Amino acid sequence: MEPQVIEHGEVIDDDPGPAMDAPKGRSRWLGFVGALCGALLLLAAVVWTVGHERYRAGITPQDGALSAAAAIVDAELEPGDGMAFAPSWSATQRWRMARIYSDHAIDFATSASLAWPIEPWDLHNFQRLWILASHGRGDQLDVTRLGTLLRNEELGDGVSLLLVDLPDSGTIFDFLDLLEAATMERIGGDGAVERCRARGGKQNCRGEWWRDVYADWNEVGGTRHRCMFIQPHPGGGLTRLSWADVPVGDVVAGRFGNRLWAVRHEEGSEVELRVVVGNRVRMELRLQPSDYRYHAFRIDLAPAERGLPVAFEIRAEDHTWRQTCLDARLLKAGAPAL
Repeated sequence: MEPQVIEHGEVIDDDPGPAMDAPKGRSRWLGFVGALCGALLLLAAVVWTVGHERYRAGITPQDGALSAAAAIVDAELEPGDGMAFAPSWSATQRWRMARIYSDHAIDFATSASLAWPIEPWDLHNFQRLWILASHGRGDQLDVTRLGTLLRNEELGDGVSLLLVDLPDSGTIFDFLDLLEAATMERIGGDGAVERCRARGGKQNCRGEWWRDVYADWNEVGGTRHRCMFIQPHPGGGLTRLSWADVPVGDVVAGRFGNRLWAVRHEEGSEVELRVVVGNRVRMELRLQPSDYRYHAFRIDLAPAERGLPVAFEIRAEDHTWRQTCLDARLLKAGAPAL
């Protein structure tokens, strides 16, 4: 019999024998299970990665497909052609189309529509619309809302190129494009009037940059629209844009909403828009600071109002961060509902 070892008053068997085999067996089993689980997790990660990469490869625009789309547009581009992307956030290498438009002496900045979904309201300046669709979105577009489909080219890699013939929007006078023709006034609560100056495509007012009114692409209504940036006058004063020489038309229609940066800030009060035809207020619309919708409005003019001056007045008790966007047009009778 082997000797026992005495340590700290305890008797320790130097040869535990079969009694210790069970814990060792459990350890080996747990180790095996852990290794197996790790291997299965690793395999699952590899399978997911490979599957995800294959999925991305099937929808991500590749140079070949985008180059083919650019070649078609380059060969068939006409004045009055707009350009849209579906979806607007996809990596469709817009620089290709911008370069083609520049080569054809067409301004890409005003020819591109960046809104998603694509809205008829944003297409009024175009006769035709090219749509570069990626991620398979070409098949999801409701082209009948826009116009008549002229072509639909499948170019691979989830890329397609569509061409749509657009109906006449019925626009007679575009207040946005004719911003420099407006009389721009900032009227204080004490009645003091500051007249701003039209220069460089915008209305320039003295002081901080946000006092100017200009047309640009803005985040409004959950996407990007081209509209007039307008922040109300301080102290409950009035910002007023008026057009005296307005042609005869039948409808004043437009869109009005808070910019994204306005919605992100809690400062400031509600904003009021008033549309004045002649000397009569024809419409009032109020925006709460958290309202992120792009509100549509339409005013049917009486025969006696057609050809009268039109003004847009914007005010807020507290102008802090109350950045808004306005777009409006004068339409002829029978213009499509945009």
